[in-house]
Amino acid sequence: MSQAPVRTPFGWHIIKVEERRTAPVPPFEEARQQLQRKMLEEGVDGVVRRIRASAQVERFDQPPAPTPGGALLDNAAPPAPASPPAGRSPTAPQPQRR
Repeated sequence: MSQAPVRTPFGWHIIKVEERRTAPVPPFEEARQQLQRKMLEEGVDGVVRRIRASAQVERFDQPPAPTPGGALLDNAAPPAPASPPAGRSPTAPQPQRR
């Protein structure tokens, strides 16, 4: 019997082993196709990992991320323009000098 409850996606369980059987080892010819598929998958996974490790991704639809250790003002923006003095409209025409 299990020493402690076992959690699965279906809840908590206590496991009791009632019998142990050994499964016969399949002959090589029966396992050959499965072994070939596993070797192919491992080879493909290795190639994908190696390519991902050496890949450099550049995104052109977003501004570049700030570099660590950059200056405090690297990404600063200028302040907004000051509002006009009281009584003046920002869109009023200015008198012309001749």
